[in-house]
Amino acid sequence: TIPKKKWADQCWFGIALAWSTEDFAYARASCSNAGMWRDFCRHDVNGEIAQVDAQNALDWCKLEEGSALQRKTCFHGLGKYLGRTEPLAAIGLCQQVPAHEPLYQENCFHGLGWAVAEKRSEEETAQFCEGLPQKQDSCFMGLSAHAKRLNPDRAYEHCQRVVRADLRERCSAFAKR
Repeated sequence: TIPKKKWADQCWFGIALAWSTEDFAYARASCSNAGMWRDFCRHDVNGEIAQVDAQNALDWCKLEEGSALQRKTCFHGLGKYLGRTEPLAAIGLCQQVPAHEPLYQENCFHGLGWAVAEKRSEEETAQFCEGLPQKQDSCFMGLSAHAKRLNPDRAYEHCQRVVRADLRERCSAFAKR
């Protein structure tokens, strides 16, 4: 009954988050009503679910529903939310993400890098990322994305640690905009 569409959408987002650890199906279905916030809702709700039932959250992402952006951000949410509470468990979960689409695992480890940066210093996060030799580039990109919110110059510096040229270029472009 909220008259403004933006706030009605936000209300549904809030309802979905409130139910995310109690009733997974209802929480996810509520995101369908979140309008302009639907994709963010799906990311956040499934991420919250990952903290209580990581396998359920992973299985839902594996359904590969929605657009390419929705699919890759689903996996990002796994790394970001589980990484906030259990970074080592998030590594294991990200390693289970399907590899047939490289962006899926890359986004999971990006989310993990962001999550670790929320809790640790930039240098501690960089050390954490270095411990992920197969996915350190994605982790550094997550660290950079988090740093951008506070210090865009530092965000660019973190991008210079990304080894793969195409990812470093993408990271740098994001850090500069």
